[in-house]
Amino acid sequence: MFAPDAASPGADIQVVALGDSGRLRACVDSLVTHVAGLPFTVTCVINPSSRHQQAVTDLPRGVRVLMPDLNLGWAGGLHLARSRTTAPYLIWAQEDMVVAPGWLDALVETAEAQPAAGAIGSVEVDPVTRAASGYAGGYAEPADSVAGWNSSDVLRAGQPSHGVPLDWVTSKGMLTRAEAFDDVGGTDPRLFPLNHIDKDYSTHLRSHGWQLFVEPRAQLFHEGSRSAPAVFRRFLLEWQEPDFDARWGDVVRALGPGGSRPVPHVCASWQAGDMVEIERLCGREASLMLVPFARYARVRLDGIQGALDAATAGHPDTLGT
Repeated sequence: MFAPDAASPGADIQVVALGDSGRLRACVDSLVTHVAGLPFTVTCVINPSSRHQQAVTDLPRGVRVLMPDLNLGWAGGLHLARSRTTAPYLIWAQEDMVVAPGWLDALVETAEAQPAAGAIGSVEVDPVTRAASGYAGGYAEPADSVAGWNSSDVLRAGQPSHGVPLDWVTSKGMLTRAEAFDDVGGTDPRLFPLNHIDKDYSTHLRSHGWQLFVEPRAQLFHEGSRSAPAVFRRFLLEWQEPDFDARWGDVVRALGPGGSRPVPHVCASWQAGDMVEIERLCGREASLMLVPFARYARVRLDGIQGALDAATAGHPDTLGT
């Protein structure tokens, strides 16, 4: 149950959002009214979406609201939320999802049954049919091309997932142990503002010996990726994936499918909870991508304008009616 005054909550459900939105309220409402056997708290990190962001005052009483001055992105926001809780389980919720009955109990039950599990993923389902949709978890195939990993999703492929160790699980609705988060240094703030953070975190967990599972009974409904414009999302893929593949390709090959054991890798250069360093890394990444993204967007806008000019050639009144 939602227990904001609990001295020792069993879990902290953490929502990282960009600005304030109706989706955020729907998500938080579904969390604070969620029925579970474990007492839990809810933390909302609301990254600024404008220079003059207003304080959020109408979220349910007892929800911890953190409003950093700097946009920390998804990964940095999770570090901030982690720094404010002593709960042994950290549960990650996205602002555009709501949870189904029994969601948290299923995650915790699996965590208790699998003591080596560093992370346990939830399953996105259709709100009418309850058929699995989206991506839940799978294998790191090919090892050096994270762009293809979603195609190995176990639920879409009809493969058994309960109790089977995987290579990655999705961040939406993920349970991770605070111990595991601290062991690997937390999520990578350089993956700003989002994209492949769950696959990076999953791979890092595996290289420290933690296992990963999906719990099909932990179900949620998800509106889809709306936190970043489509052009920016495409830019992020091209900006981040080469570094991801170079960093983890050899590690993934060494681990093998479903493998989890300590293997040599470049570990975090920051510590979980060191918010000064997290802010520095987020700010550095934002500044590095500023000019490349402007050029990227300009090329695509020029392409759109060229296609529009070609389509309307010979029809001068097309846009004037």
